[in-house]
Amino acid sequence: MSDEVLRMIKKQKQKVKEFIEKNGYFSIMNNTKWKELINHIHDLKFPPAYCLKDILSEDIPQMVLKPTYWGDWSLELLYPFFWIEWMEISPYYYKHKGNLLDDELIDETEEVIEILKRYNIPYELKGKNIMIYGYKK
Repeated sequence: MSDEVLRMIKKQKQKVKEFIEKNGYFSIMNNTKWKELINHIHDLKFPPAYCLKDILSEDIPQMVLKPTYWGDWSLELLYPFFWIEWMEISPYYYKHKGNLLDDELIDETEEVIEILKRYNIPYELKGKNIMIYGYKK
């Protein structure tokens, strides 16, 4: 990474730190746990869809109810992790089978939960989805 990018990351990290302290958040995840999750998600049959909440953003992203796409779990896209307030994972997707046929549900919930348990990554179930918190109040 260039010096300019590193300076921007350092500045953003300081903003996150100040926000966390001011608003009573505490850290749940760390870089090691995020990397374990990302590395082992690639062991699954498909990379699950997800949405992220940036801790400094007021926008609340909404996960689609019936994902028909996979997620991009590249380290380059998600790093640095310090800005992730939470990640909602849909460990399933609906494979399109044609106009006259119902979509096929492909579900890897058990496999994702096994990864989370193996690497002691705290999670919560939210309906059919899985929540992983970087920070909580």
